[in-house]
Amino acid sequence: MASMREQGVAFARDPVTLRYLNHLEDEEAELKRQFVYNVARGTAAFHLTLRDGEHLRGVPQPTLAAMAEAAQKRNLTYSSPSFLIGPSGAMHPPLSAPPLDGAAPTPEWGPWTVTFDPWVYDSMMAYCPSRRIRQLLYQSYESRASQEPWNNVPVVERMLKVRHGRARLLRLSSYTDLVDRGRMASPHKANEFLDAILTPVASAALRTLLQVLRLMVD
Repeated sequence: MASMREQGVAFARDPVTLRYLNHLEDEEAELKRQFVYNVARGTAAFHLTLRDGEHLRGVPQPTLAAMAEAAQKRNLTYSSPSFLIGPSGAMHPPLSAPPLDGAAPTPEWGPWTVTFDPWVYDSMMAYCPSRRIRQLLYQSYESRASQEPWNNVPVVERMLKVRHGRARLLRLSSYTDLVDRGRMASPHKANEFLDAILTPVASAALRTLLQVLRLMVD
């Protein structure tokens, strides 16, 4: 009976309400597609070009090569940083002499363009010696679909309203009740679980994530 109710069979004698319920379901499906699209486009659009190799010492050579190739695809060329006393490559000691200005990017001398290619991002987060760059990459990754033209904030806000509307039409207190029908879990049990793991967590980022999950449960 629960599955039949979810499909709106309970409103068979109320075609207007049934059409509205179907409309909300279609809108939610479209919002989900838009959310995934925005994340994909925001991920692909990000790039950060670095020219000081000291910030990359310790990063594996395959990652340096991938970032140099990404820089070359953007038609970037090597130029000796003016703010340094001398050329600074990613290898120490240098394996080769620095190239002339205008040369194509190389893994050792750059420039290097960081992207959100999963293994490039993971490698940079693991091996980049610069905390400032790691922090910039992390913050950019976490907010990659929160600005125009691929802003998911209004998408999420609308999705929450649509889900709330579906739950109300089905005479449920929340969307979580709709999702959890037929499961052992309940919103109360889910909140108890989040409380149990929220207190001892040391990571501020993870605490924030768990708080967001709690809002979704509520």
